[in-house]
Amino acid sequence: MLHLMLVDDEPMALDYLSDTLHEWDPYELTISKAYTGIQALEKMNGMRLDILLTDIRMPGMNGLELADRVREQWPRCKIIFLSGYSDFDYIQTAIRKGGTDYVLKTEGDELIFQAIDKAVEEIRMELHEGDISLKSRQMLQQALPTLRKDYLLDLLKGEGDSAAVRAKRFPELLIGLAPDQPVFLVVGRVDDWGNYVSMSDKSLILYSLQNIAEEFLGEKSRFMFVPYDKYRFVWLVQPQSHLQSQNPSQPQAQTQSQWQPQSQSQSQSKSQSQSQIQSQQQTQFQPYSLNSANKNAYKSSDELISQQASEKEIDASPIASDTSGKIVSSKETSSYSSDELINQQASEKEIDTSPIASDTSGNIVSSKETFLYTSDELISQQASEKKIDASPKALHTSSGTQAASPPTTLPYSDEEWERLAQFVRGTSESVQETCRKLLKLPISLILSSEHSSWEHAARQFDSLKLQLSSGLIRSKEMLVTESANRDQEEGRSSRTFTAESTFRNHIHKLDLLEPHLDNGETEPFVLLYDEYTQFDELALGETKITYLALEMFAHLSAFFLSYLNRRNLIADLGAKVQLDTFIHMDNHSSWQGALGYFRQLGETIAEHNGSLQQERTHEMIRRIHQYVQDCLCEELSLTRLAEVVHLSSPYLSRLYKQLTGSNLLDYITEVRINRAKHLLKSTQLKVHEIAAEVGFDSAPYFTRLFKKITNSTPLEYRELT
Repeated sequence: MLHLMLVDDEPMALDYLSDTLHEWDPYELTISKAYTGIQALEKMNGMRLDILLTDIRMPGMNGLELADRVREQWPRCKIIFLSGYSDFDYIQTAIRKGGTDYVLKTEGDELIFQAIDKAVEEIRMELHEGDISLKSRQMLQQALPTLRKDYLLDLLKGEGDSAAVRAKRFPELLIGLAPDQPVFLVVGRVDDWGNYVSMSDKSLILYSLQNIAEEFLGEKSRFMFVPYDKYRFVWLVQPQSHLQSQNPSQPQAQTQSQWQPQSQSQSQSKSQSQSQIQSQQQTQFQPYSLNSANKNAYKSSDELISQQASEKEIDASPIASDTSGKIVSSKETSSYSSDELINQQASEKEIDTSPIASDTSGNIVSSKETFLYTSDELISQQASEKKIDASPKALHTSSGTQAASPPTTLPYSDEEWERLAQFVRGTSESVQETCRKLLKLPISLILSSEHSSWEHAARQFDSLKLQLSSGLIRSKEMLVTESANRDQEEGRSSRTFTAESTFRNHIHKLDLLEPHLDNGETEPFVLLYDEYTQFDELALGETKITYLALEMFAHLSAFFLSYLNRRNLIADLGAKVQLDTFIHMDNHSSWQGALGYFRQLGETIAEHNGSLQQERTHEMIRRIHQYVQDCLCEELSLTRLAEVVHLSSPYLSRLYKQLTGSNLLDYITEVRINRAKHLLKSTQLKVHEIAAEVGFDSAPYFTRLFKKITNSTPLEYRELT
């Protein structure tokens, strides 16, 4: 609902215009009027202003000054200037003040209607296709890393989508993985934060860890880094794409360029690969550029990192070098010279490296823009297989531009998965070493024993997390591969795992019951409650069911107790809660009895809240009706009535119609006409006096409206009685 304010110092002209617009209004505008600029500002303080139609020449504050004041508070307000003077200077000044239109009073009502039409259309365009929509898209783009992270974590929690939905969501969220292919998982943790104490420092270092992992793994595989709590993370890895064109006649190279906009042509890639292999055959190591060719959109925003660096007075890059050539980590006092690092590396690996520093964008680089893998065996194997491609690959540009939808990928062979597993195992050691030397950060990693489909990724993820927290890798900087027969050792079948995962997901969703309780929606609450408290008893052993039931009881008890406390309902429902039954499982005859108790408690809360809402709603309607009856001769705008019941005027208008089936303004008009009928029958007041008594400023408008509703003028109605 849009708000229009009319301002003119000529009462008759203003009243006529107000009455005319009320009769014409196709937009259901909320129309207010003021006779001076000062009065307009006073009324504006209590309402949003969308359109201002104002006279220019007025005593005190003129229309141009009023427009300036309105723009300060409501910059999107459309301003229509109304004047009786066809003066070029006025028109020019009005347009400079941001006026949407300029209408002469002598030009008639039709041009005023057209000006209002134009203003309304401009507002709608801004809302749907203009600045607001653009800003929404920009905010969505900024939110993509978070949305991407949440979506992938949902998949890893077992809340997966179908293959068709994944095929749609992956390109939308710029997820650089194939939605129709399996995935290789690696779960890691930060063993010791050392001197990184504050959350901003940890976020910065975790970002640096992400950059390091992406630099090592990103060029030879499809790779995603997803942190899932304050110190643990997961890698999602797939072999490099070999895509099947959606168009049979389309060359392979063209399909690749669609899916990977930054990749070079196939011939260039082959040339680079051959050149790199020849270089590797002459040496015993593989050069690896750490100067990132692209920044994936799923990384944390540079603005955030820069802000954190500014607030904490630390270098925004993962590693900063001081003027003496020493390499220091963020907020870390310990340092070592580049020469010492060179000597250490030379003695340990018999290789030559250059001092490591960071560029201004936060990427880890060496002064010669090269870094050395530490796994000679892996490099030799890659060189012999001639699978190396040094060209940077990306699924989207660094600016976050939307990439083309991914074509269907050909299934990966067992040989490709085996090569990927070997590559990840060898490279993981390099990531650990780099984090230890450059970030002073020890990390532990556990690798999957095999790849898994997206449907079974949650089970794999759960297994890796359990083994990460087990005694196998209690020490720092451990690098292990999961036990291939872990589930068999624990006696967990796929169905058992699915049942437990569903149980845990339901526990985490108990908060979704709150809206139904708040709104008094008993039936939807029961349906959702029954869904969340179901067990797949056939998939779980008797002992497991017993302990899961205790866990569910504890969560239900905590949920309802927290709900009752936060909404101060203990006093109202205390007798129905039965505290002993509420807290102790032993006070229930069975698990089904406990579930029935909490279901009944939820129904009681929903019914109580529904009753309160109904009472509050009836009270609100009563207060509005009473105010209209008591203040009939005053201005009864939606804005004023909304203030009475502490709601916004658009919401009040919608709510009133929803509850009563009629418009609030129609109700006000009905009350005014009924009061006028009573006064016409019981008094000798003149028509214009009755019009003023029932809240109409204009007697002619009152007469027209009265005749429209009753099919007779006020005088004819009086004579009939």
